[in-house]
Amino acid sequence: MPIYNHTNRTLTAEINLPHHLAFNWGKDWTLTFGLEEAGEKTELTLIHSGWDSEKVTEFNQPHTLTREFMAGGWGDLAALHKYIEGK
Repeated sequence: MPIYNHTNRTLTAEINLPHHLAFNWGKDWTLTFGLEEAGEKTELTLIHSGWDSEKVTEFNQPHTLTREFMAGGWGDLAALHKYIEGK
C-alpha cells in the first residue's frame, strides 16, 4: 500500500500495529520493526535488509561503501536501550 509519493519516489509500508512496521528506504533497502511482549517488557527486533554487494545506490555508490556509512548509525541503539532501561 503506497502511503507517500515525493519526486517520483514511492514509500511503501507494511503496517500491522502494534506489532509490525516496515517501509522501504532508498531504492533497495527495507527497514522492519517488530514488537513483541516479553513478560513485563517489550522486545524490539530491527531488520535493515536489501544489501547486495553487486548493486549501487540511486546515487551511484556501491552498496558496500554505503553500508559502512550507515552501519555507524545503528550503534546508537545501545544508547537508546540504556536510556529506556534508565541506566
